[in-house]
Amino acid sequence: MLNYSFAFGQDIAKSAVVFGSQPVHAAYAVWPIALAGGLIPNVAYSLWLLTKNRTWSLFRSAAPDLWRSSLMGVLWMGAFALYGMSATYLGALGTSVGWGLLQIFMIMTATMAGVLTGEWKHAGTLQRCCWAQASQV
Repeated sequence: MLNYSFAFGQDIAKSAVVFGSQPVHAAYAVWPIALAGGLIPNVAYSLWLLTKNRTWSLFRSAAPDLWRSSLMGVLWMGAFALYGMSATYLGALGTSVGWGLLQIFMIMTATMAGVLTGEWKHAGTLQRCCWAQASQV
Protein backbone atom coordinates (compact mmCIF):
# COMPACT_ATOMS: atom_id res chain seq x y z
CA MET A 1 0.00 0.00 0.00
CA LEU A 2 2.95 2.34 0.49
CA ASN A 3 3.73 2.19 -3.20
CA TYR A 4 0.10 2.94 -4.06
CA SER A 5 0.29 5.93 -1.73
CA PHE A 6 3.42 7.10 -3.48
CA ALA A 7 2.05 6.45 -6.97
CA PHE A 8 -1.29 8.14 -6.38
CA GLY A 9 0.11 10.87 -4.14
CA GLN A 10 2.02 12.57 -6.90
CA ASP A 11 -0.35 15.55 -6.79
CA ILE A 12 0.93 16.18 -3.26
CA ALA A 13 4.50 15.96 -4.53
CA LYS A 14 3.72 18.39 -7.34
CA SER A 15 2.23 20.80 -4.81
CA ALA A 16 5.43 20.55 -2.77
CA VAL A 17 7.41 21.58 -5.86
CA VAL A 18 5.07 24.54 -6.40
CA PHE A 19 5.77 25.64 -2.83
CA GLY A 20 9.53 25.53 -3.38
CA SER A 21 10.68 21.96 -2.78
CA GLN A 22 13.16 20.48 -5.20
CA PRO A 23 11.56 17.79 -7.40
CA VAL A 24 13.89 15.10 -6.07
CA HIS A 25 12.77 15.87 -2.49
CA ALA A 26 9.06 16.25 -3.27
CA ALA A 27 8.34 12.64 -2.27
CA TYR A 28 8.96 13.61 1.35
CA ALA A 29 5.60 15.40 1.29
CA VAL A 30 3.80 12.13 0.47
CA TRP A 31 5.33 9.91 3.18
CA PRO A 32 3.71 11.49 6.28
CA ILE A 33 0.23 11.00 4.85
CA ALA A 34 0.98 7.51 3.54
CA LEU A 35 2.58 6.34 6.78
CA ALA A 36 -0.18 7.83 8.94
CA GLY A 37 -2.62 5.50 7.19
CA GLY A 38 -0.79 2.55 8.73
CA LEU A 39 0.33 4.20 11.95
CA ILE A 40 -3.10 5.06 13.30
CA PRO A 41 -4.73 1.60 13.11
CA ASN A 42 -1.53 -0.18 14.19
CA VAL A 43 -1.01 2.00 17.25
CA ALA A 44 -4.69 1.83 18.19
CA TYR A 45 -4.78 -1.97 17.89
CA SER A 46 -1.49 -2.40 19.78
CA LEU A 47 -2.67 -0.18 22.63
CA TRP A 48 -5.96 -2.05 22.79
CA LEU A 49 -4.17 -5.44 22.95
CA LEU A 50 -1.69 -4.24 25.58
CA THR A 51 -4.57 -3.04 27.74
CA LYS A 52 -6.78 -6.07 27.11
CA ASN A 53 -4.01 -8.58 27.84
CA ARG A 54 -2.49 -6.48 30.65
CA THR A 55 0.97 -6.80 29.11
CA TRP A 56 2.26 -3.23 29.58
CA SER A 57 4.76 -4.52 32.15
CA LEU A 58 6.62 -6.43 29.42
CA PHE A 59 7.93 -3.13 28.06
CA ARG A 60 10.84 -2.67 30.42
CA SER A 61 13.15 -2.20 27.47
CA ALA A 62 16.84 -2.84 27.73
CA ALA A 63 19.21 -0.41 26.01
CA PRO A 64 20.28 -2.83 23.23
CA ASP A 65 16.67 -3.44 22.25
CA LEU A 66 15.93 0.28 22.12
CA TRP A 67 19.09 0.94 20.11
CA ARG A 68 18.40 -1.86 17.64
CA SER A 69 14.78 -0.93 17.10
CA SER A 70 15.73 2.73 16.60
CA LEU A 71 18.42 1.73 14.12
CA MET A 72 15.92 -0.44 12.26
CA GLY A 73 13.50 2.49 12.02
CA VAL A 74 16.18 4.84 10.73
CA LEU A 75 17.38 2.33 8.13
CA TRP A 76 13.82 1.52 7.03
CA MET A 77 12.86 5.17 6.65
CA GLY A 78 16.17 5.86 4.91
CA ALA A 79 15.42 3.16 2.37
CA PHE A 80 12.04 4.71 1.61
CA ALA A 81 13.57 8.17 1.36
CA LEU A 82 16.07 6.86 -1.19
CA TYR A 83 13.24 5.07 -3.03
CA GLY A 84 11.26 8.32 -3.27
CA MET A 85 14.23 10.22 -4.67
CA SER A 86 15.17 7.40 -7.05
CA ALA A 87 11.62 7.02 -8.32
CA THR A 88 11.73 10.68 -9.32
CA TYR A 89 14.80 10.04 -11.46
CA LEU A 90 13.17 7.01 -13.08
CA GLY A 91 10.21 9.12 -14.21
CA ALA A 92 7.09 7.25 -15.30
CA LEU A 93 8.69 3.89 -14.40
CA GLY A 94 9.61 5.00 -10.90
CA THR A 95 6.75 3.40 -9.04
CA SER A 96 7.01 0.08 -10.87
CA VAL A 97 10.70 -0.47 -11.57
CA GLY A 98 11.81 1.46 -8.49
CA TRP A 99 9.49 -0.50 -6.19
CA GLY A 100 10.70 -3.80 -7.62
CA LEU A 101 14.33 -2.79 -7.10
CA LEU A 102 13.58 -1.67 -3.54
CA GLN A 103 12.01 -5.03 -2.74
CA ILE A 104 14.87 -6.97 -4.35
CA PHE A 105 17.51 -5.05 -2.37
CA MET A 106 15.56 -5.37 0.88
CA ILE A 107 15.34 -9.16 0.45
CA MET A 108 19.01 -9.45 -0.53
CA THR A 109 20.13 -7.29 2.39
CA ALA A 110 18.03 -9.24 4.89
CA THR A 111 19.30 -12.55 3.52
CA MET A 112 22.93 -11.44 3.68
CA ALA A 113 22.45 -10.10 7.22
CA GLY A 114 20.96 -13.47 8.22
CA VAL A 115 23.89 -15.34 6.68
CA LEU A 116 26.53 -13.08 8.24
CA THR A 117 24.97 -13.18 11.72
CA GLY A 118 24.29 -16.92 11.64
CA GLU A 119 20.57 -16.41 12.03
CA TRP A 120 19.74 -19.77 10.46
CA LYS A 121 22.58 -21.71 12.06
CA HIS A 122 20.25 -24.29 13.59
CA ALA A 123 17.49 -24.14 11.00
CA GLY A 124 18.57 -27.35 9.26
CA THR A 125 18.20 -29.54 12.33
CA LEU A 126 14.94 -27.88 13.32
CA GLN A 127 13.52 -28.39 9.83
CA ARG A 128 14.43 -32.10 9.82
CA CYS A 129 12.90 -32.45 13.27
CA CYS A 130 9.63 -30.87 12.19
CA TRP A 131 9.42 -32.94 8.99
CA ALA A 132 10.08 -36.09 10.97
CA GLN A 133 7.30 -35.27 13.41
CA ALA A 134 4.89 -34.44 10.59
CA SER A 135 5.56 -37.76 8.84
CA GLN A 136 4.84 -39.71 12.04
CA VAL A 137 1.38 -38.17 12.40
